[in-house]
Amino acid sequence: MALFTGNQIYTVVITLLVLSIFDIGILIKNVKRFDWKLNLKKCIRYDSVACTANVLFFVMYLFGFSNSFSFGTKYVVAITFATLATDIQWDMASAIKTVAKIDIVKKKFNYEEHIKNATKYIYFLILSILLMGLVIYPIYKPSIKIVSIFLLLHIIDFMMTPVINVNMCYLEIEYSPTEATLNMMIAYVLRTIISLLPTPFCTIIGQIVSSIYEFIYAIIGYKKAKKTS
Repeated sequence: MALFTGNQIYTVVITLLVLSIFDIGILIKNVKRFDWKLNLKKCIRYDSVACTANVLFFVMYLFGFSNSFSFGTKYVVAITFATLATDIQWDMASAIKTVAKIDIVKKKFNYEEHIKNATKYIYFLILSILLMGLVIYPIYKPSIKIVSIFLLLHIIDFMMTPVINVNMCYLEIEYSPTEATLNMMIAYVLRTIISLLPTPFCTIIGQIVSSIYEFIYAIIGYKKAKKTS
């Protein structure tokens, strides 16, 4: 919708309407298959990391983008361009977590296979980012230098995603949801603090620092968990 109309109200309303119809359709189709039980312990075990991340994301973007946008229009355009080219792919990358969690719960988890498949999937998403960038570039015409920095750092972050997502799912479910959530919070607090730095690249720098911390913890934590299992 953003490609067809410059009216943000139309874009938001139509997008939310379509998503609502889609969600209601899926709910009606599958409602009889759901087993409506609430198990708070399992909810925390399976979703503590994701829930905490969502809260911190709100805080981070609220202050981070306000900071970045204060540096002028060319940075607003570059950030908007990079977001449009990568945001869908970041949402799609969450499928790695979904598949890993399902297999872990079903006791069908194969670490090497998950990492291999996740890496192939990320390569596909990176390719789609580049194609998306080529498609929307004539519309936004951002600064090549500025937008290249944003996209390059996003791609570097994508490359760390398979290990982070797969390992963190394993640690959250099979090892210690408390420790996994704590380390994720540390990573996102770092990201939030860095997003306050007086630079137009504060949000993406914070994102990379956060991912590097998660990447290191995911590797170390997974090795520790396997030793104790």
